[in-house]
Amino acid sequence: MGTRQRWDRHPLPILRRATEEWLMRNFPPAYPVRVRYVPKIEEEGEDCIGLCERVGRRFEILVRDRMNRREMIETLAHEWAHAYVWRHAVVERRGRERSGIYHDDEYWLAFGRIYRKLYDEGGREEIDESIRR
Repeated sequence: MGTRQRWDRHPLPILRRATEEWLMRNFPPAYPVRVRYVPKIEEEGEDCIGLCERVGRRFEILVRDRMNRREMIETLAHEWAHAYVWRHAVVERRGRERSGIYHDDEYWLAFGRIYRKLYDEGGREEIDESIRR
C-alpha cells in the first residue's frame, strides 16, 4: 500500500500526534517541543509553511494547517530537524545570511537522517502501526 493510501485512512489529528511522537522517540531534541498547527505563518513579512523557534527552554514548531498530509509530515520533519540540531551557539548568529544560519551542513545531515528513517527505513510503517494500536 502506498504512502498516500496509508496516511489518508487516518484522521488528521491522530496522524499528526503519531508523527510527533515518532519524531520525539527517534530524534529527541535538547529541549521540549510544542507543535502547533496554524492557518498562517509569517516570518519577516513572508508567508511560510513551517517555522521552528526556541522560546525560553523549549522549541515551538508551527506548521501551516492547510496542506495535504504528505506536505504536512515533510514540513514537520523539516522543522523538527531544526530543533534536533539547534544548539545555544546557533540561536543568534549575527552577520550571516539567513539560509546559512538555519540550513547549514549539520542541519542537512539531520534532515537527511530523519527523511531516510521516515521514508526508507520503516518510519511510515511505525507511525501507521502506532495508530492502529
